[in-house]
This record gives sequence, C-alpha cells and structure tokens, in this order.
Amino acid sequence: MATGIFVLGTSFSAANLNWSGPAGNAYTMHYRPVGGSTWTDATAPVTRPYTLTGLSATTVYEAEVASVCSATQNSACSIPASFTTTGCINSASGLATFGTTFNATNLNWQGFASNPFDLRWRPIGNATWTDVPGILGRPYVLTGLNPATPYEWQLAAVCGPGQSTAYSASNLFTTLFTTTPRINVVTSLSASGTTFNAQNLSWIGPPTTLYTVRWRRLSNPTWTVIAGVTGLAYSLTGLSASTPYEWQLATACSLTGLSAYTGSSNFTTVVCGNLASSLTTLNASSTSTTLSCAGPLLPYSAQIRVAGALSWGTAVTATSPYNATGLNPGTAYEFQVATVCGPGQVSAYSPVSGFTTASTNACPVMYTLKDGFWDDPTV
Repeated sequence: MATGIFVLGTSFSAANLNWSGPAGNAYTMHYRPVGGSTWTDATAPVTRPYTLTGLSATTVYEAEVASVCSATQNSACSIPASFTTTGCINSASGLATFGTTFNATNLNWQGFASNPFDLRWRPIGNATWTDVPGILGRPYVLTGLNPATPYEWQLAAVCGPGQSTAYSASNLFTTLFTTTPRINVVTSLSASGTTFNAQNLSWIGPPTTLYTVRWRRLSNPTWTVIAGVTGLAYSLTGLSASTPYEWQLATACSLTGLSAYTGSSNFTTVVCGNLASSLTTLNASSTSTTLSCAGPLLPYSAQIRVAGALSWGTAVTATSPYNATGLNPGTAYEFQVATVCGPGQVSAYSPVSGFTTASTNACPVMYTLKDGFWDDPTV
C-alpha cells in the first residue's frame, strides 16, 4: 500500500511527487484542485517519483495514490497530500539570435523545455507587433524579413489557457543586406535628349535588375528618390530650364535594400526657347478670333493689343488654339506668343502677327450724293 505522499518540487504547471512504497510497483494517482468535486486520473504508468503536468499556476491541489494489486483491483488510496503550484513566471532568458540572413534568423533562449511561449516581433520603430503564439521547442526560425532592417523580438511564457506572463525585454538583430554583400552592378551613366524640362537617363548593367534613381538640383540638399526602376533607361520630367542637375543610381535587391549609390553624373537643361511658330488667326468675327500657332503641346503666353498701341494687354496663358474674345468690331489688332517653360519661366515673345475683326456696319463708308429728306423719293 502506498503511503505518505510528499512533494519534491513544483512549478507553475507541474508538481514532482513521491511516496512510500515498493519502487517497482505500479500505482494509480488521482488529483484535483482543493475543493473541487471531480478527481482527475494521472496518466499511466504511475511510478514513483511521478511528475504531474498540465496544472494551473498559483493553484492549491490535492493528490492521492493507490497500489495496483491486479488488473481489476487497487488498494485503498493514501491520505491526500496538498501542494501549491507557483505563480506564472516567464522562464525565458538569454534571448539570442544566430544564423541571420537577409530575410530570416534563428531565435534561441533558455527556459523550461516543455513550456510553450508566445513570440512577438517587429521592425524597430514600428508601432505594430507580429504575434506567433504557442511556440514549442527551440530554436525558432523567423522568416519573411526584409533585408538590411533592424528588428526586435520578445517572449512571454504560456502557463495555461488564458494564462501568460508579461513579455521579456527585447532582443535586437539586423538582417543582412542580401545573401551576399551586394555591389552596385552599374558601370556607366549617361544623359541624352536634353530639353528645357526633361532629360533621358541611361546606364549599363543587367537589364533584369531593379534600380533606384535619385536626382536633385546642384544647389538643393534634398534628393528626389525614384525606386523600383526597371530596364536601363529612365526619363526625368518636370525639370526647370537652364538649371544644372545631378543624378545617381543604386542597384536594388528589394525596394528597401540598396547597394551604395554611384558617383554623380551631371547635366544642365537647355534655355527656355520659344517653340511657337506659324502664328495664324481663324474664324475672326466682330468681337473674337481664334489664335493658333505650330509647336509642341505646351502652354503658351499670348499678348494682344490694338495695332499701333504702345502697350500690350494682359498676357493670357493657354494652349493652342486659343479663342480671344472681347474685341472691338472692325479693328486692326496685333498679337505675339511665347512658350511657357515652367512656373515663372517664359521664353522671349515671337514676332508680331496681325488680324482685323469684322465690322458690324453693313455700309462701312457713306457718301452724300444729294441734300434732302429721307422721305423724299428723289433723294
């Protein structure tokens, strides 16, 4: 008969129990929280000493044991012995990483081997954690990371259903730039087709690689970055005329992992020249006409005045053709056009071209042939 149960040690989820009785005998054990109405059978085979597992933290239990006399008969149970599991504590310590690559790392720690842990990780500075619940065993391989990125991770011990500790302090690591140190594969930069507001850039390198372009005015401390460029050429637009620029290129292993940039290549946009030509007027009426010019589809600045006037009217910016209204009937006008190259950038104006609005007088010139009254049929 088994007697005198005593406790060798407890944790938050287990208790190591021993008792008096033949060491080779088979036993049966029952346990429950003190005050509970139902006993739970311990998992067979029960030999001494025996470790009960799957317990709840900070809970008072009682256990009793009996000798197995035959397949159908047990001895009387021993007097129950009580014990208390410890509080739910985080046994994770010594957090460390090893074998870090550009997109993965191995996480390792010290702690109870049978204890599941909740993991959370994030890029440093990110407000949101990614959770990985109930990890059993270690090390744990963390994948799906970005190259050349600093991360932090923490562990919390899972003590039972709905029972877990506070998270540990963070362990930090940084992923590699790529699987091997990435070098810039670009060997040459060139620029061609310069206009007053655009520039074609090209380079030599693998055609299937992603690239990142950055450019700026030479006097500007801030770069404009264009990521994910494919191919071996890129057209910069929205530039200012007569302005010096510089640009550089980096090879990308992802949209966030880059090689070092190349040295700068410089170019200067051309002067804002007037691209308007062949000034004409169409559909002239007594108060309006359509002004037109040949040239690229750009905004133009048009000025109109009565022929011979000393000053021009307010300049109007529009694309060609432009409908000029509010004119006077039977009046000779002249106009000129300039190309608008950008904010505050206007070319010189073109030579003057003229037109005359239609007159509203059906008889524009009258002569007196005979004095008299209008109702006199002889007049």
